[in-house]
Amino acid sequence: YCELYTRWLQMGAFLPMFRSHGTDTPREIWNFGEKGTMFYDAIEKTIGLRYHLMPYIYSLAGAVRLKDQTIMRSLLFDFPEDPEVRKIQNQFMFGPSVLVCAVTEPMYYEAESRELQREKKWTCYLPAGQGWYDYWTNTRYDGGQYVTVDAPMDRIPIFAKAGSIIPTAEGLQYASQKPKQPLKLYVYPGADAAFK
Repeated sequence: YCELYTRWLQMGAFLPMFRSHGTDTPREIWNFGEKGTMFYDAIEKTIGLRYHLMPYIYSLAGAVRLKDQTIMRSLLFDFPEDPEVRKIQNQFMFGPSVLVCAVTEPMYYEAESRELQREKKWTCYLPAGQGWYDYWTNTRYDGGQYVTVDAPMDRIPIFAKAGSIIPTAEGLQYASQKPKQPLKLYVYPGADAAFK
């Protein structure tokens, strides 16, 4: 359950609304261990990532309201000329710049908490037509290919599209908090870019 919940939370960090709700099962972070343990640290990192991306997320929400755009969408919306994206069911675009690759298989534990012995890697498809940057390592890949990347418990594979500008904030603890430091812009070269 802990692995499944953590992977769901990682994908949920890229939904327009990010809330952990449910009944009968506690979902607070402290129910998954303590600081320094695998699931607690992965959940904490995921929550931190969501708040780190808050300026990008608020900009996406503004584009939904002002420009009739969408925050989360199928790869077919952005890459209709790439026939391979029709086969992809566990990846989606989060705004125009971020490709999210949900991990949908167990890597650590199977049923009845039996430990699995497998590599902690995940294969992702990078749509054709531009370059892609691994968000965690900044490794650049050409589009139109499958790549296998590290996917330990504390990392969901995500990629930034070449030619993207992603605004971020450091140290946020809640959605309406004002950043104490200037926003940081991540610029991914490889195509002309603008951020509105």
